[in-house]
Amino acid sequence: MRILRITSSDCTVSAKALEEIQEIVKDAGLNLNGEGELGGWTGGTVVLVPTYKPIAEWTPIASIHL
Repeated sequence: MRILRITSSDCTVSAKALEEIQEIVKDAGLNLNGEGELGGWTGGTVVLVPTYKPIAEWTPIASIHL
């Protein structure tokens, strides 16, 4: 199972921190170009979960099978 977590925040990420994150992602073999083993996937399920509550109270509000 692969999990993709997308979050939103109003915190600012410095240019240096962004470069460090990009390097970590690259070193892990991940990319957003659909290339390589970790460049994407087919199939699975996308689940929408509002994350403004404590984790124990997270409840899916929608899902779709790809």
